[in-house]
Amino acid sequence: LKENSGITEQFSKLFNDKWVNAERLNDNVNLAGYKSMQPALSPDGSILYFSSNRPGGYGKMDIWYVNVDEEGKPTGKPINMGPMFNTAEDEVTPFFHYYTSTLYFSSNGLAGYGGLDVFKSTFNSDSLWSSPKNMGGPVNSSKDDAYFVMERSQQHGFVTSDRKDCSDCVGGTCYKIYAIDKE
Repeated sequence: LKENSGITEQFSKLFNDKWVNAERLNDNVNLAGYKSMQPALSPDGSILYFSSNRPGGYGKMDIWYVNVDEEGKPTGKPINMGPMFNTAEDEVTPFFHYYTSTLYFSSNGLAGYGGLDVFKSTFNSDSLWSSPKNMGGPVNSSKDDAYFVMERSQQHGFVTSDRKDCSDCVGGTCYKIYAIDKE
């Protein structure tokens, strides 16, 4: 959604099996004149991870997080995930796997196969994040790989990629969804 020449995040709640009209998130996330996108809410609803090019980052798009109250509204200032995660390039599409305390995201600034690659970092009981690790092939390719998600048991997931040419798309490449199944 475009607003004030930036991208804004909105939220909606499911109430009596119907979605309530979406509301724009406050300035804690949607800072005027900057992009805030690709939200990922923790399953317990307490933390919102997102990508933004807001001031205070390390590069183009960075991964940020902010606490969320019981009403679903961000509280306090967003916190940048820091230089271990963010580079001078783009870090995007965060997804927090609650059951393993693992943050998945894509980067074209960390060492990888080319384009955007999917990385993971685990939060441990000492309140520390592990160094981001490249997910390797076949998740990553020499093209852009992003929007990685994994279900609870970590046996099935999805990733989007432009790894194959597509005659139907402008420029010959477009994102397609690929299923991931562990043996």
